[in-house]
Amino acid sequence: MSSNPNPFLNTVFVLLSFYYMKSSLILDRNQVDFTLEALSEKGLVIFEKMVPDPVLAQWNQFFNQKYEQGQFHPAAVGKDQAKSAQQQIRSDEIYWLQEEPEFDYFWELCSQLEFIFNSELFLGIKSKEFHLASYQPGRHYQKHFDRHKNSNHRQITLVCYLNQTWLPSWGGELNIYSPDNNDKPLQKVSPHPGSLVLFRSELFPHEVLPATQERRSLTGWFRSDDNISLR
Repeated sequence: MSSNPNPFLNTVFVLLSFYYMKSSLILDRNQVDFTLEALSEKGLVIFEKMVPDPVLAQWNQFFNQKYEQGQFHPAAVGKDQAKSAQQQIRSDEIYWLQEEPEFDYFWELCSQLEFIFNSELFLGIKSKEFHLASYQPGRHYQKHFDRHKNSNHRQITLVCYLNQTWLPSWGGELNIYSPDNNDKPLQKVSPHPGSLVLFRSELFPHEVLPATQERRSLTGWFRSDDNISLR
C-alpha cells in the first residue's frame, strides 16, 4: 500500500465521506487509496479481512436458512439461450440476492465501491448482481472469464468468502491467471473468512479449485448497463 499522499484520492475520500455522511463509512481512507491504486495499476485487489465476524455470522445464518429451504439451485454457464447447467464445467449451487436487509452491510459497501469506481475509474457502473455460492466438497469451476463474449457490461468482479473457519489444507483456492499469459498462474487466493477480492472482469481468467469442505462465497459483478437478464 502506498504511503505517499495523493491529493486526488484525498478528494475522492472527502466526497465519499460527504456523500455518505448520514451513514457510517465502511471503507477508510487507506482502503480507498489501496483499492483505486491496485485496480488502476494491476486490475486486482485483495483484502484479507473486510467483513466483521458478527456480520459474517448473520450472513451464514441466512445462507443456512435458504439452503435448508431448497432455494439454492445448480449454477449455469453461458448467456441467454445458450445458458445451461454443465456440471463438468461448474458444479456449485447458487442463490441470487435481492437486496435482502440481512446484507445491509454488504449493500452499503457496494454503494461506496460503486461511487469510487465511477468517480476515479470512470467505469459507468449502473447496476450490480450478486449471488451466494455453495461448493460442496470436491466441487469446482473450470478456468473462465467473467465477461461474456459479445457483452462488455461486467466491469468489476467481486468475491467475498463466507466460511467462518478455513484451513489452508482444505483447498478451495481461487486460482487467478495472468492477463498477459492465460496459462500462467498469477495468484492463488485462499477463502479466508471475511476476505474480499476485486478484479477487472475482462482481464483475468480464473478457476475455483476443489475443497475438502463446503466452500461458501458471495460473488457477483458491477455492471455498466441497467438491465440484468442473466438470471
